[in-house]
Amino acid sequence: MNRPDIRTPRPRSRRREEALAGPAVGNGWQWVRLGDHVAKVGSGFTPLGGHAVYQQTGVPLIRSQNVHMNRFELDGLAFISPEQNGEMTASRVEAGDVLLNITGASIGRVCVAPPEFCPANVNQHVCIIRSDGSLASEFLAFYFASAEFQKFIMQAQAGGTRQALTKAMIENFRVPLAPLSEQRRIAGRLREQMAEVARARAAVQAQLAAVAALPAALLRAHFTTPTALRWPRKPLEEAATLQRGRFSPRPRNNPIYYGGTYPFIQTGGVESEDGFIREHTQTLNDRGLAVSKLFPAGTLVISIAANIGSVGILTFDSCMPDSLVGVSGRDGVAETQFLFFVLKHLKPKLQALAPQMAQPNLSLALLGPTEIPVPPLSEQRAVAARLTAELSAATSLRASLQARLTELERLPAALLRTAFNGQ
Repeated sequence: MNRPDIRTPRPRSRRREEALAGPAVGNGWQWVRLGDHVAKVGSGFTPLGGHAVYQQTGVPLIRSQNVHMNRFELDGLAFISPEQNGEMTASRVEAGDVLLNITGASIGRVCVAPPEFCPANVNQHVCIIRSDGSLASEFLAFYFASAEFQKFIMQAQAGGTRQALTKAMIENFRVPLAPLSEQRRIAGRLREQMAEVARARAAVQAQLAAVAALPAALLRAHFTTPTALRWPRKPLEEAATLQRGRFSPRPRNNPIYYGGTYPFIQTGGVESEDGFIREHTQTLNDRGLAVSKLFPAGTLVISIAANIGSVGILTFDSCMPDSLVGVSGRDGVAETQFLFFVLKHLKPKLQALAPQMAQPNLSLALLGPTEIPVPPLSEQRAVAARLTAELSAATSLRASLQARLTELERLPAALLRTAFNGQ
């Protein structure tokens, strides 16, 4: 059994002791030592055998992955047998206990143990903090979750040989003590506010998921109408010229070819929000250009290797490897912008065409004969214009929703700051 490492902290300087006083709190509140207001502080251990002895049902064993900031997560909840539970009476969790992660990357995450999963146990990475009745559990957990106290937790354990909080450190935490009625009022208000934020966040995330599916839906709406299904069809190679990129030297990362003035794009740089390729991460010199090929701005680029079917339009003259193909509409037959939307719509079909190998690759022999719709040029331009406007609106909507989600992600910290600094 891996028992918790309970160490006595080294003596701290006066400046260190002052830091342990914690952040400011509401006027008229009293600072107290946490250890003087708890009935229990302690962590558990991992049963002998670890993951191998966990069960599908039984007594819950709460681990650090279950303790998130002000919420309990079911994912990864382990269960142990009644016999193992009997050996862990010292780490028994009761409803209302404050659970604090005390090691690793999740150190400082905190929540209140939900009654529906109690009694339970914790492993050595989670500490149980049980109030003696003078501190409301939710109030204490919310305070621990505040940005100011999280910073304090990091300072309290900084400088050690491992990222961990000890029992002695936790007992020496300075926490604010207010009348219980005030604690419960603050905790209740925060609970309602956090629930409202969670509902708003879930709504925005659902909207983002819907917007993410919008481009494909818009493409289907334009290319599967009765009118679109009657458009003439041609092999792609008859509607456009196809030129594979070229960069044959091995190894491809040989520095003698790089560092010049000629942009060089790769498969990861093809897709963008609006379909235009505006950035490149590498450049070729004259020697690199001699073994490559320069494609003009306005060329449609499609990937036939990694992320097969990804498309974008060059906004600058650029070289590219043989995993990319340059596509240009033939005069009087196809508009490049229209081809962009056609190939974007056909991406799932193109991916299915590639041989099922460890590294799928779509050859020109497969890409060229792929039939595409080729309506009159006037209709192509009209469809391309409508899709450009619609997808631009979808991009703007996604950006707006993402900004709103960012605001909501920041809101809990602001609510906690107001609750504990603005009383």
